[in-house]
Amino acid sequence: MFAAVFERFAQEKERPGNETLKLTFQTADGKNAHLQAVTCDDLNDQESIQRFAKWRISTQDAFRNYFNVTVDGTRRWLEKGVLQAPSRFFFWVWDSRGLPVGHVALFSFSESENSCELDSIVRGEASPDRGLMRAAVDRLLQWQFIELNVPHSYLRVMSTNEHAIRFYEAMGYRRVGEIPLRHEFTPDYDRWV
Repeated sequence: MFAAVFERFAQEKERPGNETLKLTFQTADGKNAHLQAVTCDDLNDQESIQRFAKWRISTQDAFRNYFNVTVDGTRRWLEKGVLQAPSRFFFWVWDSRGLPVGHVALFSFSESENSCELDSIVRGEASPDRGLMRAAVDRLLQWQFIELNVPHSYLRVMSTNEHAIRFYEAMGYRRVGEIPLRHEFTPDYDRWV
């Protein structure tokens, strides 16, 4: 069911950034903004890699895995974890000024549940656009429901990330359970598993 969707998005990932999939939307204050697919161009753009690394550092507490973020590690993640991952659809969030200020993604598609995970929602930079991230997520979900024909979505949030929980609850998501995690330490990282 999802094979054709994955193939289509794999082609998007190979296109030059200025020719790739762009999803436009309006913010709460009526400004035009857009989502743009992350592509191989970003892998070769030092500024993009540094931006992803900076945003990961600033939001480490929102993720299950903590590690020393480096530019080389971020480049590997972008290559292997995003561009070579057929079921990860990753988008830049561009504000009305034409600046990248965050990212959003879809991941973990399930044919049996006809669903996917809303993933990697990060606002990395401030923007004067009111309601930008809410509008960006709404537009991504609209694309998921209508264009991809995937009617269900879910997400996972660390219980300590109260800001994100309030954000998602305001969008209509509801808590359906908690997964107990234990803290694991290694020389290279620490994580919740």
